Amino acid sequence: ARRSAFEAISIAQESISVKGIMELQRQTEVSEAAKAVLSAAMCMVAGVDDASMQVDAAGIPLGSWSDLRALLGKPGNFINALRRFPYAVDSGRLQDSNVPSSRQCLEALGAAELSGEDDL
Repeated sequence: ARRSAFEAISIAQESISVKGIMELQRQTEVSEAAKAVLSAAMCMVAGVDDASMQVDAAGIPLGSWSDLRALLGKPGNFINALRRFPYAVDSGRLQDSNVPSSRQCLEALGAAELSGEDDL
């Protein structure tokens, strides 16, 4: 089960590109679901290594789109943090506060909003 989960997250991570993040940054507004998912992802990877996403996860939830865009200032750092995340978890570097902060981002929306196929 663990191996298949690792493979699934690796496949998902490979579909995220610097170009895609830069296109997202250029959007003047995004859906509440997009903000919630991005905030949750940022919360999970916040502070897991020394090189990227050195922010306090508790300060991310429910941020405005302009705040979230600012945190994506260097798309490569966010992508690297996502790719390093499984290894950070394995080595015990995931901060205890990251999970509840991430959950708070997603709980702000109903399950129906997160399961929709709406545009960004």
